[in-house]
Amino acid sequence: MTEKNTSQMIELHYPALRRIAQAKLGDSPSQTLQATGLVHEVFVRLLGKPTFWNDAQHFIGVAAISMSRILVERNRRRSAKKRKHRLDEIEVDQIQDFRTPVENDSSSFNEVLELYKQCDARKAELVSLRLSGMSELEICSRLGISRATASRWWLSARTWLYSRMSDPE
Repeated sequence: MTEKNTSQMIELHYPALRRIAQAKLGDSPSQTLQATGLVHEVFVRLLGKPTFWNDAQHFIGVAAISMSRILVERNRRRSAKKRKHRLDEIEVDQIQDFRTPVENDSSSFNEVLELYKQCDARKAELVSLRLSGMSELEICSRLGISRATASRWWLSARTWLYSRMSDPE
């Protein structure tokens, strides 16, 4: 589809995209980006890429993943600004194990999710779709699996992701 169709998709699904953006942003007082701004940033990114949308679910799923990436990039930039510029001042004892999870760190979660994609791509896709705001029935339809399978996969994925986030070894 063309940019015009991407524009039409955003116009048609703007309320759903705002709800997803609001859910991704949460109620954090440190968050300076608003849901509208996040949706608009997604719009700019999607317009820059010629993409064919299979259906509304495909479009919303891609937009939700794009939102996650935008937030991860913002968190990384913010964290980079906080780091010291002179590494020679840092003692070895001060270096935190890189595998130690940081609470509410979406970049750590996305890294673990990328690792999970290497282990089980279909279950990782289910996780991405769930986090994008799709219902279990929509996901089952999209992946061609039963609700029982989706529930088992979701439980398995959550368990795996939680164990990696809380105990890196």
